[in-house]
Amino acid sequence: MSTLQWALLIIAIVVVVAIYFASRREKRVPVVKDWAAARPPIAINKPPAGDQMEIFSRTGEFDEFGVGRPRRRVPPTAGGIPGALQLEESADPATFPGVAAASAPAAPVIDIPQVEVAAPVVAPKVVEQKILAILIAEREGGVIMGNNLHRALRKEALVFGERKIYHRMDLGQPVFSVAGLLKPGQLDPAEAESFSTPGLTAFMVLPGPASPVDAVRDLLNTTKELAKSLKGELFDNKRQPFTEASERAMLADVEEWARRNA
Repeated sequence: MSTLQWALLIIAIVVVVAIYFASRREKRVPVVKDWAAARPPIAINKPPAGDQMEIFSRTGEFDEFGVGRPRRRVPPTAGGIPGALQLEESADPATFPGVAAASAPAAPVIDIPQVEVAAPVVAPKVVEQKILAILIAEREGGVIMGNNLHRALRKEALVFGERKIYHRMDLGQPVFSVAGLLKPGQLDPAEAESFSTPGLTAFMVLPGPASPVDAVRDLLNTTKELAKSLKGELFDNKRQPFTEASERAMLADVEEWARRNA
């Protein structure tokens, strides 16, 4: 390097150093000669006066800046989010904007086929059949003439019908029937002039269309009236006289049958 170049380099260095020190001198804070006057007065420990005493008293209220307010410790929160901004566990996330409720996994839907259970088949109750019979015979052991017979039967509102005998009808069905004592038992009104019979058989088959007890009472009353009209007497199916005791026994028997087959 030549002498001129060295001279220029040294001059440049000197200029840079001068600029550096000049800039530092401008930024330097001016020194206050009277440092005692510039120094702020030292506060002397004196009791606070006036309204400042209120923040030290037990009954003092905090000021508008919150000075004196008892500070409540806020529990640490996850993720540095203030507790006031955290969602309570019991809160519904759907009530907060921007927060989507975590939906629980839906339970699988199982399609259970509907199986129709057939109702149990109840066997029909078997009703016990019962046959009652009362015989009407001529008192002197003679015969009952056809004209008198048909007149007495019609008087008791009995109806000639099926099997050519008479019936007590109820709703189109026979409650009890009256036939001749001898087979085949037919009582045909067309043969009344030439017909005669030693007696009649009044019989009833239970169950029937009417109440069992009402039906047997009707049977008893009708046979009594027929016996009077035909000057006959009543006998049971064993050809024994049908007495008041026999009547009570028949009623009791029918009542018992009705209870068993109700």
